[in-house]
Amino acid sequence: MHKYTQQEFDNLPIERGFKICPPGDYTALKTFAEGCSFAERCSFAEWCSFAEGCSFAEGCSFAERCSFAEWCSFAERCSFENNHKAKTNNPFFATDCIGSENRKTYFFNFEQGIYIRAGCFFGSEHDFIAKLNADNDQAKTVIYTMALALAKLQFSYTESQ
Repeated sequence: MHKYTQQEFDNLPIERGFKICPPGDYTALKTFAEGCSFAERCSFAEWCSFAEGCSFAEGCSFAERCSFAEWCSFAERCSFENNHKAKTNNPFFATDCIGSENRKTYFFNFEQGIYIRAGCFFGSEHDFIAKLNADNDQAKTVIYTMALALAKLQFSYTESQ
C-alpha cells in the first residue's frame, strides 16, 4: 500500500469540489482540509484530525484517537476501533472534558452495540458499566452513565429521522 506524503496529498486531483484520495496509507498526514473524500481501504494513524465537510467511503478505517470535526460524514460500513462496523451514518457521539482527566469520551454506535472509548478504556457498554462499578467512584459513575444515556438518546433520535 502506498504511503502518501503531505506533498503528494496536496497534489491529488480535485473533482466536483472534492479532493479524490485513492486507497493508501495516510498515516504520515495529521490534518485534512475541508472537502476531502477518501476511497475504500484508507487508513489513518492515531491523533488524526479531519476538518468540516470530510467524507469517507465504504470500508474506511480509523485508528484509535482519531477525531472528526462537525459535519464529517461516513459512508455505510465504515469501521472504527478494531474494525467495528458503524450502525448508521452517525457512528459516534463524543463529549469533552469529563472524567478525572477531563478528556473527550467517544460513544460508538456499532452493529455489535454501543462501545465506549474513554482514555485507555475501549469496550462494550456492558464492560464500561462493569469498569465504572469496579472503580468504586460514585461521582464518576454518575457522570459517565449520564453521558452514555445522552449518547443513546442521540443515536435513537438520529435513527428515527
